[in-house]
Amino acid sequence: MSEPPIPNYVEMMLPTLKAMAELGQPTPYATVDQRAIEIAGLTPEQVAVEYPAEPSQSGPKILHRIAWARTLLKKIGAADNPTRGSWTATDLGIEILSKGDTAAERSLLDLHHKSLEGTEPSDDFFTSAVVEAETGNPRETTPRGY
Repeated sequence: MSEPPIPNYVEMMLPTLKAMAELGQPTPYATVDQRAIEIAGLTPEQVAVEYPAEPSQSGPKILHRIAWARTLLKKIGAADNPTRGSWTATDLGIEILSKGDTAAERSLLDLHHKSLEGTEPSDDFFTSAVVEAETGNPRETTPRGY
């Protein structure tokens, strides 16, 4: 039997931001996560899907995806975690939500894509990697900033 579909971290950004905004103040992540699950309308079967036992990750997949959604919301300025383990929507996050779901999803996706701009390695990086492989000396061939 196959597992039920689970939203990815980008799809969980809007429900997670809505949960933070609805809760209205810095709130423990577990409370935000639970409310995001409710807002997303996930079934108990979806929430129950866990990673296979391995040392690097365990537990429900959806909780990992919500954690990534929180991280991305912070990266784009729509959320903040003013104290360890607590999360809240920022003024930008509230403004994004005021546009309605469709426009808010589009805005979140656009901001996410913009946050990724410039994160790809430069051509110089690949050239250096080839030279490094040929010479075996990374110090002389690695470009600045790496």
